[in-house]
Amino acid sequence: MIYCLNPDCSRPHNSDGTDSCQSCGRILKDCLRNRYKITKAIGQGGFGKTYLTEDRDRLNQLCVVK
Repeated sequence: MIYCLNPDCSRPHNSDGTDSCQSCGRILKDCLRNRYKITKAIGQGGFGKTYLTEDRDRLNQLCVVK
């Protein structure tokens, strides 16, 4: 599953192999900085969103990215 990083997207979960978000149309990236694969949003505040991610450089260990 690929997660849309648009903060205003109403349905950010997209199927693997999708090039653009099915809800908002934003171009999707498989991972951030060729390292972090977004799995889900876990929080949101005044300065942005926090995501649970898999770190591909550390054997897909779970971590948090803001």
